[in-house]
Amino acid sequence: MTSESQRRACEFQLLRYVPDAVRNEYVHIGVILREQGNPRGEVRFTRNWRRVRCLDPDADTALLEGMESELRRRLEQEPAAG
Repeated sequence: MTSESQRRACEFQLLRYVPDAVRNEYVHIGVILREQGNPRGEVRFTRNWRRVRCLDPDADTALLEGMESELRRRLEQEPAAG
């Protein structure tokens, strides 16, 4: 059971893959979750790239997976950078 004292206000950002901005078609591929007031966050990307490939058969999923690591690294460095 979760008590009120354990709940924390959080904000999130959905990460989209948009292969063609003109057509405005996209697929959510990840999320960044942050506790309010804390610049550090947790990054989660999908592990199933099927929807991305349906939208864009030529999608570079290895590059997208690398973005997850890069975002995680940047979020870890953000407090040190001010």
